Amino acid sequence: MGVRRCFVVVDASGETIASLRMDGARYLNMHTARAKARTAASINAATGAMSFEAGVAAAVASRGGVTSLPSGLPIRFDSRLAGLALDREAASRTSTSRAPPWQRSAPICCEGVRSGSAALQKAI
Repeated sequence: MGVRRCFVVVDASGETIASLRMDGARYLNMHTARAKARTAASINAATGAMSFEAGVAAAVASRGGVTSLPSGLPIRFDSRLAGLALDREAASRTSTSRAPPWQRSAPICCEGVRSGSAALQKAI
């Protein structure tokens, strides 16, 4: 694969439910992914649409807890809001023929999620 990724899932209040850091991912990538997930859960929208000034103000006011960087997504588990994010390196290398998830406005629904998600769904 060649891409070092960090993934973070937070609940609606911004507390980390699950995180994954691949070998070789940088220390700050996890913190950035957590901030993206918290922002997406907080505003119930994909991150990256804030103006530069608003993003800086939000980051300063939250001591880096939220960010305007793209690739944070609101997701839902059985209608409960959560946030999901991947680090910038992973997001910038992810490409498909359709618009990437962080550029879509509708929250992702994870009601049928399987494979290890039972603990995640219980936590939310």
